[in-house]
Amino acid sequence: MIIRYEYPTLYDQTRSIEIDQFTLEMIPATHNKNILDIGCGVGRGASIIQDCMQMVGIDLSDVAIAQSKKLYAGRGNCQFLQMNALDLDFPDNTFDIVIAIEVVEHVSDAQRMLHEAIRVLKSGGCLLLNAANRDSLHLRIIRSLGYQEFKTNYQHIQEFYLSELKTLLVDTGAEIQEVRGSLLLPYWGVPGVDASIRNLTDHKPEVIEILKELGHQVAPEYTYALFIACTKP
Repeated sequence: MIIRYEYPTLYDQTRSIEIDQFTLEMIPATHNKNILDIGCGVGRGASIIQDCMQMVGIDLSDVAIAQSKKLYAGRGNCQFLQMNALDLDFPDNTFDIVIAIEVVEHVSDAQRMLHEAIRVLKSGGCLLLNAANRDSLHLRIIRSLGYQEFKTNYQHIQEFYLSELKTLLVDTGAEIQEVRGSLLLPYWGVPGVDASIRNLTDHKPEVIEILKELGHQVAPEYTYALFIACTKP
């Protein structure tokens, strides 16, 4: 079995590129740092960060870990381990940077996952995570029209308001440093509207560029996805 992360539309490709860009912009310099990539999949962190002292990727999927080991067999500073994000098998204060991209919605206990991430982080270290926004503009419109809100991905166990994520992080003792929003999607999934314009929002370069730029300019509370960088005191 081979795991592939496919990006069939220009929108998907744009979002994937922005995730990588935000990751690199929101974490501190990675040179000579020990980094933990929680929910690494097939080595996303390793694909964009090369100059660290050590990149440790963990994932619950044994298939993903086996594939990561093959992909990065030539990288001596990379290690991939099958591990549960709710029970990290590392001592306290091990890593300088912890990244958790596209993870928090997929775990059964988000609070425990974040506690574990902060536990293994060194004092002064950085935790970066992202998440789908449960209060994105498109969901606000859907609720206002009287329709049932929906998750952005059927694989998500839970999605979060920005205020919820902030509370979870503060409860771990983390200090929030920066919050960014990615992509403003006013009409995504809105009955009677989405189907009519989906071709534009999925494939039209100028439309997708506008949605991306608006996501940078409005308050993160309204955007499709949230990125939060915090430090451990």
